[in-house]
Amino acid sequence: MSRETIITTADGLTLYQTIQQQSTGLYWNGSAFEPFNASHWSSYALPLSKTVLSANVQAQYAADFPTAITTPVVALLNIYVQAGANPSPGADGPPQWRASIDWTGAAESSSGSTTISGDGSVPVTAESDPSGSLFARDASGAPIADVAVTAYLASDYNQTPRLLNPIASTTTRDDGGWVGLMMLDPAVTYCFTYFKAGFNLAVVTYTVAAS
Repeated sequence: MSRETIITTADGLTLYQTIQQQSTGLYWNGSAFEPFNASHWSSYALPLSKTVLSANVQAQYAADFPTAITTPVVALLNIYVQAGANPSPGADGPPQWRASIDWTGAAESSSGSTTISGDGSVPVTAESDPSGSLFARDASGAPIADVAVTAYLASDYNQTPRLLNPIASTTTRDDGGWVGLMMLDPAVTYCFTYFKAGFNLAVVTYTVAAS
């Protein structure tokens, strides 16, 4: 596989992506995944090449996923617009696009990419809670697919009257896990609602780990 990352946007930009291991938040530095180190940002930044589609209007930017990553990983792709002469974690601000890839160690999995919802800094999936509380299951413990999962701040959801301000959302797979991932804030408690016609509404409270 190649060109696993493709972005179509305005011409004349300099784009790059960083790659994080979804399960740990570690950053790919060109040879290994490591804990975040701001002084290594230039090693994390992987440039996207440009193919102009319509001069001075739009361009397509693309990048290959590193073949040096030879073990299976679900990776979070953060794509930035470079503001200055060199990539900078401060000057380039938050990522303008996010995506996720299921990498087999040699190619993108047939399951493809993952939808991402939310604006936080910590990737959260059903697998984030080792107890399995974030999986959708019926009273007998059987998994439920196609459940709508919505995240709310617990402080909003539990107040009276209830404030329903959704932070992120996804649906569930056949095994009850989440189709997509949610980007949430560290050390914050959320209420996740699980809804599907024919089933009782379930609410799970979960606190995101500190980063």
